[in-house]
Amino acid sequence: MRSPLTRELLRPPGESLRVRTEEISSTLNETLFIVALVPSLIIGVFLASAIVSGKAIGSSSIVVGIIIWGCFTVYYMVKIFRLLSERRDLRLGLDGELAVAEELNKLMFNGYHVYHDFPADKFNIDHILVGPAGVFAVETKTRSKRKADRGKSSAEVTYDGNRLSFPNGYEVNALTQAKDQASWLGKWLTSAVGEKVSVEPIVTLPGWYVKRIKPEGIPVLNPKEIRTYITSKQKAALSEVMITRIIHQVDQRCRNIEPKDHLV
Repeated sequence: MRSPLTRELLRPPGESLRVRTEEISSTLNETLFIVALVPSLIIGVFLASAIVSGKAIGSSSIVVGIIIWGCFTVYYMVKIFRLLSERRDLRLGLDGELAVAEELNKLMFNGYHVYHDFPADKFNIDHILVGPAGVFAVETKTRSKRKADRGKSSAEVTYDGNRLSFPNGYEVNALTQAKDQASWLGKWLTSAVGEKVSVEPIVTLPGWYVKRIKPEGIPVLNPKEIRTYITSKQKAALSEVMITRIIHQVDQRCRNIEPKDHLV
């Protein structure tokens, strides 16, 4: 039996994060297996050596074995904790992109085309919106909160046009990243459709209230604010013909998920 689907599927939200998470989980399983196996191998080597030589295992050999086992264990434990930390961050990011996608997909009711995890040159654009008001590149930044903190102030980020001020630190890279990605997408679309295409960057922070204190800078919004922000634009920036040409190019690049044959 085979799958009835003959066309590649669109990339779902956070696809690259999901794939990387699965890779880390596989590496963790392999590493844990190695860590569990090495003591048995060391003991087996010493026992085999003792049997072949007919001599008892000396204390110096035991010390050497313990040192080897200790160095090996420390190395792999550091690796395991690093992988666990990376997987935790990836899972947080994936949850954030899924939450943002739920809000952005509502724009389909307003005539917008929504794409997720767009593969660019050695990076991915989290979300792309194409519709009457133009093309938007949405960068999702999912930042965790402290468990002990409660209330609105603990979930509020201040934006002055240049940086994001969280209760426990500052963020600038998200703004630069969003601008660079929008610039790249604009150049790529311009080349692909043969006409100038401008792309507006948006940074979204799931779970955070954004307090803007200056008018400068790119839009930084809670995911629930994006639909209102885009649909409130009065001037139609793109014609239906141009929208069709743009989504044709974006769709081709995003439609690269092979259907899997799950039937046996």
